[in-house]
Amino acid sequence: MKKLAITGILFFCVITAALCQSKENYDLELYGHWVTNSKNSDASFQAHNLDAKLFTKTLSKDNRNILMLRAKFSHINIHFDNYQELSSQIGTFYSAGTMLAYTKIFDNPKWRFSGVINPQLNSDFSNGFSFDDLYLNLAAIFHYRKQRNSMFSFGLSYASTFGFPAPIPYLNYWRLWDNKWELNLGIPRTSISRHINTKTKLVAFSEFQGYNGNIGESIQHQMFKKDRIAQKISYSDFVAGLELLYKIKESILLKYYASYTIKREFEIQDSDYNTAYSFEMGNNFNIGVGLSFNF
Repeated sequence: MKKLAITGILFFCVITAALCQSKENYDLELYGHWVTNSKNSDASFQAHNLDAKLFTKTLSKDNRNILMLRAKFSHINIHFDNYQELSSQIGTFYSAGTMLAYTKIFDNPKWRFSGVINPQLNSDFSNGFSFDDLYLNLAAIFHYRKQRNSMFSFGLSYASTFGFPAPIPYLNYWRLWDNKWELNLGIPRTSISRHINTKTKLVAFSEFQGYNGNIGESIQHQMFKKDRIAQKISYSDFVAGLELLYKIKESILLKYYASYTIKREFEIQDSDYNTAYSFEMGNNFNIGVGLSFNF
């Protein structure tokens, strides 16, 4: 499962980098993600998310030290076509957490630093709360902007959100051409965007996605590998698709995307992230829609 761990860590790293860099850092974001049913897959997924900025505080008079706190809540439904017994035991999961981000702009304005702490609870909470529900993510990233239209970012992160925890380096390159074309080159997300007008942007992208959560009440089943008890779930996929962003107003952004899965993995694991059972997961379509607001 180390491959899934690296996927998750890199996914977290891109989220934190985007959070600390983006000019379109909205106060409230609501979005849903659906992995459609497929005849060659054992499971399908639905996720509903709320992401809210709680506060932004400037720590110095020169506006070079900024602290921001966000909160996120996710509701994940898993539907099994052929495992009705499992569906009643591990059908619904939740994720609730906060993200504290610190940004420092150095005396040389070409350089800035982003540090992120992201504790969260990922579980079905079928047996209340426990320490096993807690997952901690950390990141330290430097950004270098030699020119106004390009930026190079690098650093380290540590995440326990997806699979086996481990530190991993982070690299990302961003560039804007003619105020119309935008390139974001990195892992787990690479994209190229076309700004059609001041309100509309079309994005072609590929990225890793995933979720890891704790099972409150351990599950035993004859189909599991010998002597392994299910205590965690781990899901990841690699997708490619198109994304459309449209500003309804300056303070409201509509986002819609459709993608196709290139590689999917979904497992039930024991407490040490060893596979108890691996589901058959075919490739299929994903769709998502979201609204972002500034107040």
